Amino acid sequence: MKKSCLASWIILILLGSVSFAQDEDIFKRQWEGYFKKVADGYSIGPDDSDKRFDMLAEPIHRFYNTGSGNYMRGAFFVWTDEGRASAIASLWSFGPLDGGEAMVAHELHSLSPLTLRARRDGVARDWWYPRKAGLDFVQLNDVAAPRQSRGLRLAQMRSIARSFTGFVERNQRDDQLRLLGEPLFRYTENAGRKKVIDGGVFAFFTRWDPEVLLVVEAHELSGKKTWVYSGARMTSVPASLHRDGVEVWKVDWVPTTNEPTEAYHTVHRVDIVSPRALP
Repeated sequence: MKKSCLASWIILILLGSVSFAQDEDIFKRQWEGYFKKVADGYSIGPDDSDKRFDMLAEPIHRFYNTGSGNYMRGAFFVWTDEGRASAIASLWSFGPLDGGEAMVAHELHSLSPLTLRARRDGVARDWWYPRKAGLDFVQLNDVAAPRQSRGLRLAQMRSIARSFTGFVERNQRDDQLRLLGEPLFRYTENAGRKKVIDGGVFAFFTRWDPEVLLVVEAHELSGKKTWVYSGARMTSVPASLHRDGVEVWKVDWVPTTNEPTEAYHTVHRVDIVSPRALP
């Protein structure tokens, strides 16, 4: 009798685990659909023309975290200009695991040398209009010139990324970030793109959510090929990049809702969403 009861309890626990996993998968798909719809509602392009950048149909990164009794979930989207990453957005939500309302935040960073303008469906005003280039590239003089083969250039980019270490400052302490070995986004080949031969967007993580981006590009100018890099923040806390132990890029703290004229624009509490209302 005791063995029979124990077996029944085990079966119930296993069935409950399967049910929770199925519900969790449905929950993730619902939020992914929501983030995709929000991203589709953005129109981003140069400030001085009607040209619009192309948004990749699928997110380049998804993240979920269920720690501390709350649930954070989000997705990264990228907009390209002739195959080159030109703008990136992290759309994420934060709320209780019990299905209560969740706060939605938007983080955007220009990766373009141009001044931009972004509109959102259903919003009358311009949402974001950075007044300067999104990246500040630095030439790498101590690495070999970009190779002819696309595959070999990817290997070079990976090697360059590994020479960097990322940090964020929290509670007056520098926390080292983890580098994802593969780029979140690799530039597509485009014969019409001038100067920029190739490139990739790498990410440094604390746990699940990219905090610092490293953009590596192969440039050709006056017949000379070279590698360049730039950092880009996806966090409001102080962050830095070090190369071979030397600090080469740093940004200070910014408010969690800052000016839409900045290259990095973050807005918390864009929406309050009930998971029960998700499609």
